[in-house]
Amino acid sequence: MSDIFLSYANEDRERVRPLAEALRQAGWTVFWDRVIPVGKTWHDMLEGELETARSLLVVWSQDSIKSKWVRAEASEGLRRELPHFPVLLDDVLPPLEFREYQAADFSTWDASSTSPLFQNLVRDIKQTLGLPATPAPEPVEPKPPEFEPVKPEPSEPSPAEPSQTPSAEARLTPGKPRPRKLGWIIGGLVIVAGIILALTIGSLLRTPQESKRPPSPKPPDQVTKTEVERVKQPVPELSQIKLVTLPPPDFKKTPVVKVSQTAGVKLKQLSQEPNKITDDEAWFAQYNLSLPQLQVPNPFRQLAGNMPEFVPTKFQGLILIKAIKSGDRLLLIYGKNFSGGVILLAQNINSKKIEYGLDFSQYRLGPGTPDSPPSWLYQNIDYAQQIDDILYVSHGASGYARESQGRTGYVSAIEVNSMKPLWHSAPLVSNAANFELVGDYLVTGYGFTQEPDFLFLLRRRDGAAVEKIPLKSAPDYIIRRGDRLYVRTYNTNYIFQIVQ
Repeated sequence: MSDIFLSYANEDRERVRPLAEALRQAGWTVFWDRVIPVGKTWHDMLEGELETARSLLVVWSQDSIKSKWVRAEASEGLRRELPHFPVLLDDVLPPLEFREYQAADFSTWDASSTSPLFQNLVRDIKQTLGLPATPAPEPVEPKPPEFEPVKPEPSEPSPAEPSQTPSAEARLTPGKPRPRKLGWIIGGLVIVAGIILALTIGSLLRTPQESKRPPSPKPPDQVTKTEVERVKQPVPELSQIKLVTLPPPDFKKTPVVKVSQTAGVKLKQLSQEPNKITDDEAWFAQYNLSLPQLQVPNPFRQLAGNMPEFVPTKFQGLILIKAIKSGDRLLLIYGKNFSGGVILLAQNINSKKIEYGLDFSQYRLGPGTPDSPPSWLYQNIDYAQQIDDILYVSHGASGYARESQGRTGYVSAIEVNSMKPLWHSAPLVSNAANFELVGDYLVTGYGFTQEPDFLFLLRRRDGAAVEKIPLKSAPDYIIRRGDRLYVRTYNTNYIFQIVQ
């Protein structure tokens, strides 16, 4: 299982090697080895690797555009709706069926991981796949033990010390029973009969209340796998959950982004400093920050997750891709794969009950989007939070704004008692990993390659954008701690003071 399936022509192997190594050093697992194991065929390799890969990176060059193998791999990846990252090594046009996809021009790349070309590619991959996992350590040859291993007892006793145990022949030779004493056998039968008799008398003397008393619960570390599965099944009753399918958003009445001086909250910039692009975890640790999310199980990244046992990891054939803590409930997002979600369930942490379920499938295709678009043009549930009876949800596609007719990256508000949408914001205001709640406002962020990057202040009552703050690059995370707002963008870290 790999994060990136790298497709290229064999003639380009040495030119592709720096790219594969740079992606691996950035934290992703990369399949690019074309050595086919003995007894396997190319089709076996294709089926196995593409079936489990999280994305497809196709390297187009003078040689690969003529390679039927590269075309077949690219076609199979697109058929499986894998996120697609095309790269040009030469000044060439990809084959006709792949020209509609925007390709990154690496013809002038110097093989440096700090080059803007490579940094932009990392940014695009990270926005689709999420944070890269830590690179796996290189295999280390096992060291010889520093102690003398315990030697087994000799099988043949020395003349000076006669053995007190049966010989190997006496123990292992078929047809020769081990030495037994008849008294031992009779004594054992008497003991067993006594135990059975005692248990029978005890059960007859036990009171009715005692017989109905449930067994004492075991400590968590002693619960068996079978017991865990039994606990999971009855909570909650998924078959009884009725989803509410929301109508598609009306973009004919799209609000206009307006900057207002009457906002009740102001964001005052305190600091701005460059980051190393891939040092997200160091940033979280430096300021003691965290997102209100649990780690869901992810077999592609070999993550077991830390979900409570009562949380359903599958729903109606979809997998759990995000679990967001919002007050005393979990907002569970389900999708076909980890690229995006379409169903949202709200589960109460205390009662374990599903409070409501929303189907956002009508949001998937924005206005002007073809009926069967590539996977990155589907509008997904990116983030959500509930305050009182209002649920706020961020929606967006993974591609450029122009590919979605500019109708992407917006927030919608739903009243959860009536299950009716209240409003949706202007587009192109929210595609960061999360948004933050500050009083009567939402702090959101939007940006993308070759698109303007801003932080927005949205009014909670109607979704109007009342403040817009320019950023050096696209925002990734927006996290509040006290009266400070920490914002991490693609290449810059900000700290703002919240002035109310």
